[in-house]
Parts: sequence; C-alpha cells; structure tokens
Amino acid sequence: MAENKEKNFVSAVVYLRDQQEMVQDFFEKLNRQLSAHFEHYELIAVNDGCIDETVVRLKKWAKNTLAAPLTIINMSLRQGLEPAMNAGLDAAIGDFLYEFDSMEIYYQEDVIWQAYQKALNGFDVVNVCP
Repeated sequence: MAENKEKNFVSAVVYLRDQQEMVQDFFEKLNRQLSAHFEHYELIAVNDGCIDETVVRLKKWAKNTLAAPLTIINMSLRQGLEPAMNAGLDAAIGDFLYEFDSMEIYYQEDVIWQAYQKALNGFDVVNVCP
C-alpha cells in the first residue's frame, strides 16, 4: 500500500486550548487521514496554556496509537491563536502544511485530502472552512 501513498512530507499543526473531551478523537481522525494518504508526516500540537487534561490525553493517545512523530510545543503562557500557530509553523518541516486552529470537525474527513489535491494544482494557499 505504501507505493500508492504520496511521497511529499506533510506537517499538521494543531492548536490546543482546553479541549480535553475531543483531543483523542480529533487526532485519531487526523492521523487516519494522513496515514492513509502520505508515507511521511508529522503532527505538531501547540499547547497554548491548557489547564485541563488536553495534553495528558494527547500524550496517552500518542503513546498507545501513533507511529508518526508528534511534537508538543508548550507556550510559556497563553499567547493566543496566531502566536501559538506561528510557533507550530516554525517547527514544521513538511513540504505541505496543514493548520488546524480548532479540533472541532464540522467537515468531512476527506477534505484534508481534497485540500492537498488543490495545492498540487498550483495553489500556494488552500483555505478550507465549514
């Protein structure tokens, strides 16, 4: 199956802010989509001062499930969405980057793949919103 997967390296940067109830489900869905389509990818989670169990649950999920690299960036204090996402983008090494500013999924999971296909058609930036 690996021969059918894309060779480009993909980075997914995800903003974390007190969403412990959805963190494992979101990363499970994201990982499923990326592993289905890409040989190599990384997940970057930016912890913007979570005070709940979001990071603990993410680490537990990753330890038991994830084969791809996971980087967790802990902001020294709450910075807000843009500075936190910029920190994640600075750490990303992918040829293509996905940014998720929320873990709430109001779209079909295959939108991740569709956005990549649009980028391959010559678009430098592909924006997806529900």
